[in-house]
Amino acid sequence: MPPVFAKKLTFPEPVTVHNVALMRQLVINGPDVYPGAIAVRAEDGTETLLAKQTVEQRTALASQLLTPQEHTSRQAKGTFAGLGTSTRTPPANKTVLRHLRDGDILLLNRQPTLH
Repeated sequence: MPPVFAKKLTFPEPVTVHNVALMRQLVINGPDVYPGAIAVRAEDGTETLLAKQTVEQRTALASQLLTPQEHTSRQAKGTFAGLGTSTRTPPANKTVLRHLRDGDILLLNRQPTLH
C-alpha cells in the first residue's frame, strides 16, 4: 500500500489499557506524521479532528484517552425494583482513527474500465 493511501485511510481502534501507549503516540503524531491518527472519537460518537489541533492540544487529548467523557446532561440512576443495582450500561471506550499499517486487513475494489 502506498504511504499516501495509508495516511488517508483509517482504522478505528478502541483504546484499551493494553494499547494506550501506542494510541497516545499516534494522537500526538497527528495526521501529517506516519504512523499517526486522523481523529479521536469520544464515547458519545463526537469526533475531534487532529488536523486543526496544535501539538500541545494533541498531547493533552492523548493524556485523556482512558479518562471517561464527562456528560453535560444529568442522567437518572436506574435501579431495578429498588434493589440498588444499576441498569446503566458501562461507557464505551474512546476510539482512535489511526493510519493504516502493516497487518491491517483491507479490501480494495478496482473500478471497471469503460471503453
